[in-house]
Amino acid sequence: MIEKIAENLVLNKTKEFLLNYNLIEGIKPINYSNNVDMLYVHIPFCRSLCPFCSFNRQLHDTKLEDLYFSLLEKEAQIYYNNGYKFNTMYIGGGTPTVNFDHLISFIEFIKDIYPIREISIESTYRELDEDKIDTLYKLGVNRISIGIQTFDKNLSKNIGRAWQNKEDALEIIKIANEKIKTLNIDLIFNFPSQTFEQFSTDLDILLENKVKQITAYPLMPSIYSQLFKNIDRKRERQFYNILIEKMYAYKYIPSTPWCFSRNNIELIDEYITKFDYYIGIGTSSISYINENFYINTFSIEKYARLINNNKLPAIMKKSIPIKSSMELFLLNKLFALGFKKDDFIRKYNKDVNELNYILYPLKLLGYVKDDKDRIILNKKAFYLLSSSMRAFLSVLDTLRERFRKMQY
Repeated sequence: MIEKIAENLVLNKTKEFLLNYNLIEGIKPINYSNNVDMLYVHIPFCRSLCPFCSFNRQLHDTKLEDLYFSLLEKEAQIYYNNGYKFNTMYIGGGTPTVNFDHLISFIEFIKDIYPIREISIESTYRELDEDKIDTLYKLGVNRISIGIQTFDKNLSKNIGRAWQNKEDALEIIKIANEKIKTLNIDLIFNFPSQTFEQFSTDLDILLENKVKQITAYPLMPSIYSQLFKNIDRKRERQFYNILIEKMYAYKYIPSTPWCFSRNNIELIDEYITKFDYYIGIGTSSISYINENFYINTFSIEKYARLINNNKLPAIMKKSIPIKSSMELFLLNKLFALGFKKDDFIRKYNKDVNELNYILYPLKLLGYVKDDKDRIILNKKAFYLLSSSMRAFLSVLDTLRERFRKMQY
């Protein structure tokens, strides 16, 4: 019951401050802020399109990619010209490795102008081989995240995912796991046709192969889709229980309720939980800086026009009220299993007791622990934060779906 109440609260609050917006036609470069270290890069191209994916993506097109990567460099240069000094880069998609040569040139360009220390890249196993993994390693890539979602042939077919050969996938996983500091494998659970046994088997395969990091998260369709209405959340809890039991049995360490590692590992998929603010470049990318929320255009044509006019290609700007910002901070940091009280004071110049209307009932229920200098999430609250974060991200997926359909 408490999970459902929390989920609905997050859902309604997020809808309130994200789904009411005005469209804009680009903005002037954002002034430098010394509290932004994180750069997200979106590359939307894929070899094939998964119907359950809510991210902005389109089919691989070499000529379009030539244009797109040149525009990415121009957008990155705008931030450099305004004094930004990113040290962490996350490259997502899409499938960023689908045009490998362009990707490598782009990373080299970014490393030439920014003091990048950490790089995480998403991929599929089909777009990797031993030579490519070696190239990424030599270029300083710390983390590769491979979206498997499931090894099960029948489930892959049912969800519309291109067939994955288990043996080929495991060969790439083995190479990357040995070479790259952090190899992450993504799984999704609670597809309508998915069985508990299928999910359990997928986890066993990864655990038996000693994958360094596993991120398993619930299916998150748009809140207005029929799929969203048809999802059985009771099954979601059962899937999640399987995940927790397996991770702890194999002594994996949680970074979030979705992400588990064989050792303490910093880089994770949910980078928004680690960084208070971040800049996103590329079509559909999201930026959050000094309580202002921006979304870039989903149209490559519009993206080109705005970038070539030396404008940042935002089509939406939303100022987040301070109370909503503090609540978002709490959601993100509890999802990251806790936070230092000083971090809250540093950001807001307020005591964390400002959030006692949320924290007090969580303490009473034993979901969080007040440990003098820190607020710590207890294990019994993992599913509470899982369902709450899923609600938050479902609203973001809804926003993406709107803009993707409009191609604005």
